[in-house]
Amino acid sequence: MKHAIFALPLHTVPRTLAWCLALGGLLTLTACESTGPKADTSTYAPPPVYRNALAASEAPTGAAPPAEWWIQYGSPELDRLVDRALANNGDLRVATLQVAQAQIRAEQSRSGKLPSLSAPLRIANQAQGSTTDSAQYSQLALTSAYRVDVWGEQRGLIDSADMQLERAIHERENTQRTVIGNLVSSYIAYLSLSDSIQIAKENEAVAADVLRSVERRLVLGDATLDDVEQQRAVLAAQQVLLPSLENQQEEQRNGLSRLVGGLPGNLVLSEQGLDSLQLPAVRAGLPSALLLARPDIRMMEARMRAADANIDVARARLLPPLDLSAQAGYASASLASLFQPQNLLVTTAAALAVTIFDGGQRRGEKAFAQSYYEEMVETYGKTVLQAVRDVESALAGLRAAQRRVEAQKAVTRSALNIFKLSNEAFAAGAVDQVTLLEHRKNYQRSADESQRMKSELLRGYATLAYALGLGSVLNDGASPHANDETARTALERDVTVRGVRGVPVLAAATDKSAAGPWDVELPGVFHRSALVPLWRDLQARVAAADSGIWIRGLHAGHVESKTETAEAWYRVQVSGFKDRNAGLSYCDSLQRAGQSCKVVGEAGGVPTTRVALRQ
Repeated sequence: MKHAIFALPLHTVPRTLAWCLALGGLLTLTACESTGPKADTSTYAPPPVYRNALAASEAPTGAAPPAEWWIQYGSPELDRLVDRALANNGDLRVATLQVAQAQIRAEQSRSGKLPSLSAPLRIANQAQGSTTDSAQYSQLALTSAYRVDVWGEQRGLIDSADMQLERAIHERENTQRTVIGNLVSSYIAYLSLSDSIQIAKENEAVAADVLRSVERRLVLGDATLDDVEQQRAVLAAQQVLLPSLENQQEEQRNGLSRLVGGLPGNLVLSEQGLDSLQLPAVRAGLPSALLLARPDIRMMEARMRAADANIDVARARLLPPLDLSAQAGYASASLASLFQPQNLLVTTAAALAVTIFDGGQRRGEKAFAQSYYEEMVETYGKTVLQAVRDVESALAGLRAAQRRVEAQKAVTRSALNIFKLSNEAFAAGAVDQVTLLEHRKNYQRSADESQRMKSELLRGYATLAYALGLGSVLNDGASPHANDETARTALERDVTVRGVRGVPVLAAATDKSAAGPWDVELPGVFHRSALVPLWRDLQARVAAADSGIWIRGLHAGHVESKTETAEAWYRVQVSGFKDRNAGLSYCDSLQRAGQSCKVVGEAGGVPTTRVALRQ
């Protein structure tokens, strides 16, 4: 690759810049001819209504579901699990750190619009010919270089980095949506297995009762040994089923512990079944525009816009860059006389480098950026259409599940009545054992099917909420987006979470809420939306928590954004302890509950730290 480089004194730039721009204009016309139009960014909008929308009489038309959709199940245990996942899930922590990294990259991209400044020191010895004598040359200067963004390359790089930051934000939201959806579905599966275990235990008890009846009839001569062995085989089959169900429940517990960021041994769950959950109310006439706020759609939109900006970058690199430089310093043949006035050196220059031949590399980069942008447009359209299909499928499944549950209830009631009557008749000798066993199997199948269908119905609500993108953005009760100045001030400050009449309140930190002499520090970085769930989780896991204790979020970074999401992250300390022993006691309680922590404070002006290790 060859370049034509022009180095000009700075005072000649106004005159020669016109020639440079004229040459650049010719190259621009050539580049624009080869660039061609961008891909069509036609809108992939979802239909105005859903084909499988529920009846309009069920709820107000067009009303959007709540962001915290899982609270409609009416389960305090599920609410606590979600709080714990929002505060401690490892995937959410990683996604928050990725937002911080993308924000750093976005800030780095803006440095290209500023001049660079360096202070080179050069001392060289040079020998000429075959002589052994050498000449010394010394130079100390202050050098500045600046590339004029004539063709918009730096602007394109900044736009691309900003879109990558937005992508990271929506990716964190999508991770949060996925974690909540998987947690609710796993919890429902756990409760369903609790019901299955209870049904298996009841069937085992019934099989044992029937065996005792058969043994009594054997004594009376109304039954044979074959009848007794057959019933013992039925009892043994029930006893084999129970360990399998218990193992499946333990696997669900392990999955839940991973989602909440803990260990299975530290996860305490009740043995209640699906009856502990309420059926959420599905709002009819769900607005289709709600889908456009799904984080995966917003994430693909950001990627598409970043690819669009990369086309501008690739196009600008086809054109000659204009570099300005200035240098001031001292240069001398002797280091001893370097700083003499006559050795003062001031140089200014403008350079325009025109690429004559590079084997098509830059045009290939531009063509690749164009093709990748078209791919992102198609992928964005696929994502939007798939989102519509997801909601349609969830609505259809929910409608079918409701009808199946109602029909199965009647089947189970009939099967239970028939089995009770057969059991009484068998005890009186009116029916044989084969008939009784058949009726018992019918009731067992009906009960299992009823429980399974109810589980599918409850999971159907979770599937619909996930398809709608709910749970990705949560309201922390202290939105900093009243205006730009308020948003900037709110996101740059430390915050606190206190309990006010039992309700956690997120507020800006003040002098009165400053850290005490001893605090309990929690590891990791917490997103702003995780602070209130963290407070509730700590209160739930440490039953003897002092009401005078509060959470202090130490500002670690934020994103200045005009969106509705308050993107800020914090290091967290629990404050308000009267002395060191109170902090140690609280940290020990957290550690026993599976939460890592350390006590930090000042003793005699010297910072001290005590780490509470996980047992």
